Amino acid sequence: MRLLLDANVLMELLPARPAADTVRALIRDCEPEALFLSDFSLYAIGIAMWRHGALSGYRAFVEDLIRPGIVGVISADAETLLRVADTIGAIGLDFDDAYQYMLAERLGLTLVSLDADFDRTPRGRMTPEAALAAYRASR
Repeated sequence: MRLLLDANVLMELLPARPAADTVRALIRDCEPEALFLSDFSLYAIGIAMWRHGALSGYRAFVEDLIRPGIVGVISADAETLLRVADTIGAIGLDFDDAYQYMLAERLGLTLVSLDADFDRTPRGRMTPEAALAAYRASR
């Protein structure tokens, strides 16, 4: 099982967030080759942390999860980007959700998100809790 983590899942790692323990367990339990983050989400996390004056947290995030390869960063190729535009109209997702959705589809990844907008898509999504349970059951 290979998982694409939406930015909102990794933002749960911030202090006092409700799903922080579950997300930490998911990262701890999964093999490094099972966890992915889109470049778009990586930038979105950086922007959000910058806006909240938490660039040191972003630096720690990159040093702890990205640099050692615990979470792999993936990007869309030109064909996927064209399909993002089509998906926005066809499924009614906004740009960032369509980007995530098309990456998951192209690479055969299970999308893990707190965003219920993905529930109306053919691929759906898993919550962090469901992904953790499914990953543990698959081992």
